[in-house]
Amino acid sequence: MIARRLLLTSPAPPAATLAASALLDSAPVARAADTAPETARPRASTRPATVPADVVWHDVRDWGVEGRGFDDTANYFDRLPARAKDVVRPEVWNLSHDSAGMSVRFETDATDLYARYAVTRPELAMSHMAASGVSGLDIYGQQDDI
Repeated sequence: MIARRLLLTSPAPPAATLAASALLDSAPVARAADTAPETARPRASTRPATVPADVVWHDVRDWGVEGRGFDDTANYFDRLPARAKDVVRPEVWNLSHDSAGMSVRFETDATDLYARYAVTRPELAMSHMAASGVSGLDIYGQQDDI
């Protein structure tokens, strides 16, 4: 089996509830050499995945979220403490609900990775950024044995 370190990061507005869960499945990882070139890379999906019943979900808040500046926030993924609400301008307070810059690190040997999260705003895109950059997740991997 190949151990992989994966990093989940959340982009600007969405993930006030990324804490809902990031999941790890315990199936072994196939080596790229064992896989046909056209199937060696995971393919993105725009539709909900069918999640196997035996998947084990983990709450990322239990692992520790990097990039949080304060523990006394109104919501777990806010970037400013609740006490700042009446101190900063409303525009700044609204931006403090964006989880940009936060990340979670974990190791897995899973072949599949699922994430459950909810966006906190009705707008899934901005005038200068596509919806995937505003209301999605970035997932990075590192493989130690290559």
